[in-house]
Amino acid sequence: MFHSLEYHPGLQSLILYGGKDKNENILGGIYALNLQSLNWVYVKIVGESIHRPRAGHDSLIFGSQLWIAGGSTSDNTRQSFLSRFELGIDFDWIHPPLNVNS
Repeated sequence: MFHSLEYHPGLQSLILYGGKDKNENILGGIYALNLQSLNWVYVKIVGESIHRPRAGHDSLIFGSQLWIAGGSTSDNTRQSFLSRFELGIDFDWIHPPLNVNS
């Protein structure tokens, strides 16, 4: 529950990220459901990340990237930053600089 699920046309897959398990633990894994084979695959993340697992976030697919915005972490703090995950060759988190004008 509280996960996100997006369609990635290039991979012909549904991409599931984060959420909570039945014990209310916040999850940070990425899974892909191939819509042709109907097989789930755990997406192995390459490299280190400052990204924290989240639930109750928003997401979208743009090109080959999964963007994650907001959400809550395991210590129940609300996250107000964006993260993007490259679903191409590297499968790595990228943290874009944000310029917020008020």
